[in-house]
Amino acid sequence: MDILLLIGVVVVAYIFGLLGGWNLREKHAKQVVEKIQTQLQEEEAKQLIPIKIEKTDMGYFAYNARDMMFIARGETRDELEKNLDARYPGKKFGCHPDNLREIGFQNDSV
Repeated sequence: MDILLLIGVVVVAYIFGLLGGWNLREKHAKQVVEKIQTQLQEEEAKQLIPIKIEKTDMGYFAYNARDMMFIARGETRDELEKNLDARYPGKKFGCHPDNLREIGFQNDSV
């Protein structure tokens, strides 16, 4: 009878240990994923340049939306994108959807 009680206690302790360890592993994994996501968002924010695009008779002019400094020009959208990429290789540009609609770039991004 004592041996059955001992076996029962060991099995119950093993199950509690297994469940507790599993929960700690899950909690740690969530923390690591959140940390990685935060780092990725910070890196993406460093690479993203917010822009405002103006359309004139001479083509498209792109300005840094933070300080309205001129950054690129193109007679067509493709030329503007090529000039932005040439001037800022590896960078990404974000333009407000209202600004895109205003200049005729519906449902697109630059």
